[in-house]
Amino acid sequence: MKFSFLLTPIVIATLSGCAALGSKSKFNASVPITGITDVALTTSSVSLPTGVSAQQADSVFVKELATKLATATGWRVTYIGEAEAVLKNANEFFQNSRYQAIVHAELMLKSYGTLRGTPRYNAWTRLQIFKIPEKQLIGESHFNTLMGKSYALHPELTLAIQDGTTGLVAPWQKRTHPTQ
Repeated sequence: MKFSFLLTPIVIATLSGCAALGSKSKFNASVPITGITDVALTTSSVSLPTGVSAQQADSVFVKELATKLATATGWRVTYIGEAEAVLKNANEFFQNSRYQAIVHAELMLKSYGTLRGTPRYNAWTRLQIFKIPEKQLIGESHFNTLMGKSYALHPELTLAIQDGTTGLVAPWQKRTHPTQ
């Protein structure tokens, strides 16, 4: 009897899929998401392992995120630069923006060794979306590939970033298109 009681949470977690374990999202129900067509994307690299070029990682991250976010939500996504540069002119940006929302995304990579000479990684990603000009948080999501994917081996850099981005955007697709 005790065995089946302990087994139930394990079975539920397994059936719900690993992605449920790696993804966390919170949405502000009081901030409407309707009417958003154009969003500005800005990024921050939180932490990258030694040997990983920030330019390479950010390039893959920005491309993947802009493409997947546009596909998932139907929004036009424009990359406007790194968050530090955008924050220098934040007041002007929020007052004179052609965008209805700003997306701030973060990428952190952790090295998990090498296999046959190829470095392997875990990606942690975070996304916050703010309504403009109100500066209200619409919601945020986090995704950790270590918790949210079932890998036989940790992935190479590009796949880790792609999977981190996919897990990050999935909750927004459900939020913007609840019937799909």
